[in-house]
Amino acid sequence: MDWKVFHIKNFPFAKPPKDKFLLVFQYENIIKGFPINSSVPTFIKSKKLLPCIAPICSDSNTYLDQDSFIDCTSLFDIENYYLYNEVCDEICDLSKHYVIKAILACRVLSSVEKMTILKAHQTKYFNLDLEKNNLKS
Repeated sequence: MDWKVFHIKNFPFAKPPKDKFLLVFQYENIIKGFPINSSVPTFIKSKKLLPCIAPICSDSNTYLDQDSFIDCTSLFDIENYYLYNEVCDEICDLSKHYVIKAILACRVLSSVEKMTILKAHQTKYFNLDLEKNNLKS
């Protein structure tokens, strides 16, 4: 599965639980996701984690009501039953570019997490040199 956006009803990791868009990916048996927020959370601004945030525009990603942000500091384990929720679509190529930049810049993610996420997204659009980015299998 390439990166897909899911609309997950009553997502339990949101405080309080609420409907949430997540960018979800799978690599082998691992399914994880990043939340999509309508604004940048205050704690990210205060901890200087802005490089870990990827913009996603509503013009090219029509399931969104407004321009939003993919939070690459919050990586959730996704259970299979969440994947029965509404699949919105893939993210546009420009948003994929911003997500990759945010993942590579994110100090919160380990090298193993970065490598797993990027391996889940090997497409004709991106030929990622994982060793160049200090990510080794």
